[in-house]
This record gives sequence, C-alpha cells and structure tokens, in this order.
Amino acid sequence: MLADDSCVKITKPALNLFLYAAIRMALTPRLCVVFEDAGAGITAAKVLEMNTMGIGPAKRVGSADYIYYSVFDPRLEDII
Repeated sequence: MLADDSCVKITKPALNLFLYAAIRMALTPRLCVVFEDAGAGITAAKVLEMNTMGIGPAKRVGSADYIYYSVFDPRLEDII
C-alpha cells in the first residue's frame, strides 16, 4: 500500500500516516515494512515498532533497520 501526507490531517513526524496505512491493511504496525527517505519518518515508524528500510544516505536515514542508496536496492530476503 502506498500512503502519503494527503491521507491524514496530521503529518510526519506524527505517527498518524503509519497508523493509517497499518489500519487500512488490517495489520498491526509490527507486521508492516516502511520504506522511508527521511529521518523523521524512520523515527516515527520505529516508535510503532515497524520494520524500516531507509532509502538514501546513512547520514539521513541512519537509524533504519536497513539502509539502501536507491529504491531499487532492497532485496526480498531483507523484507520477509
């Protein structure tokens, strides 16, 4: 599922967007994987104990569970 700021009234770094996506998929946050390119988004997802895939330089997404330079780099084995 793709969700962005237009889906919620209060945007990141608030948790609303990630909770919205989890609820729409009928999943608990812990079962979700977030692909994020901003530190605030990584922080919000980790508060909810979501799995995080940081896209971009480690300086920006360094607290993610996995860090990739490009959206084309993640492997399925990292996600499941």
